[in-house]
Amino acid sequence: MQTIEGILRGLGHDDDRVLADAEFLGSVGLTPRTFREGCLRLASRTSPFGGPPSAFRAEMRNGIKALGWGDWINAGSLRSPSGDTWPVLMLDEPDALDWSTIHGFKGLQATVTAVAIPPLPKRATSIDGVGLWGEGNPGESRRVLYVGASRAQRLLILVTADTQVPAVTSCLQRDAVPFMVIHNPRDTGGMNA
Repeated sequence: MQTIEGILRGLGHDDDRVLADAEFLGSVGLTPRTFREGCLRLASRTSPFGGPPSAFRAEMRNGIKALGWGDWINAGSLRSPSGDTWPVLMLDEPDALDWSTIHGFKGLQATVTAVAIPPLPKRATSIDGVGLWGEGNPGESRRVLYVGASRAQRLLILVTADTQVPAVTSCLQRDAVPFMVIHNPRDTGGMNA
C-alpha cells in the first residue's frame, strides 16, 4: 500500500516538493481514510502480471476515473514497458527485498535501508540533493535525500553513481559519519560504490 500511495502521490504533483501527508491530502480534498480506501480499490482491480502491461495501465486509468481522481492525478503519466511485455515477472519470494519510493516509505523505518543516488543529468538545471548537502544549503532535493536516509534504523547503504562518489564521500567525511566504500568489482565502466 505504501508503494501504491507513493506512486499516486507522485502522479498527483508535478514539482519535486515533498508534501506532508496532511498538506497533500488537503490539496486533493481527501481524508486519510478515503485516500487509503481508494488506493485499496485500485490495488484490487486487477493483477499487474495477469496480462500485458497495456491492459494493466488501461485498468488503472479506468480505476482512477471511477474514483473521480482524474482531476488531480495525471493518468497520462502512467507508463508501461515498450513491447507490451513485462521485462521481469515479479515472484513472491520470501527472501526478496522490500522496496519503495522515498515518498512511499515516508514515515516508515527499516533496520537496513538502501538509498539510490542517481547521476546528475548532463544538463542539470538545478543543484541536486548531494550538491545542496555539500554546500550546506537547504532545498527540496536535499530534504528528499534526508527523508530517504533517515528511514534506516541501524545501517544505511548509499548506492551512488560513479560521478556522485567523490561528493558523497566528501560530505560523509566532513560530517564525521562513519562509512565504508565498497566498489563493484564486476563493473567495467568505472567505479561504483
